[in-house]
Amino acid sequence: MISVVSMASHELKTPLSSMRMILPLVLERKVGPLSDKQAELLTVAAGAVERMRQIVETILDLGRLASGKMPLDVQPLRPAELVHRAVATHRAAFEGKGIEMRRMHRTTFRRYEPTLRRSITYSRTF
Repeated sequence: MISVVSMASHELKTPLSSMRMILPLVLERKVGPLSDKQAELLTVAAGAVERMRQIVETILDLGRLASGKMPLDVQPLRPAELVHRAVATHRAAFEGKGIEMRRMHRTTFRRYEPTLRRSITYSRTF
């Protein structure tokens, strides 16, 4: 099963690489003019290609982990640090969409704590 997933992932990388090279050329209008709507749609497509590339890389990494070809370096990490890293990674995207990132008040956190605990417990099963 792992080899099939790995093979499929590698097969997806070739067309994704081509799209990652071609889309910027088109968006920079190096191959001809674009309307604003075409540029907007191609920008969305470029974002989708990047997300797909990240998914394929994650699948390949999981295959490497499962086969023992990639060591898993487990380090202790405080939950607050994990949240900080996740927020920092996506802050620009959130702010670009007008989403404000704020700390949750302790009483609000307590309201959501049971849901968060269930989510963490559920995620441990994977």
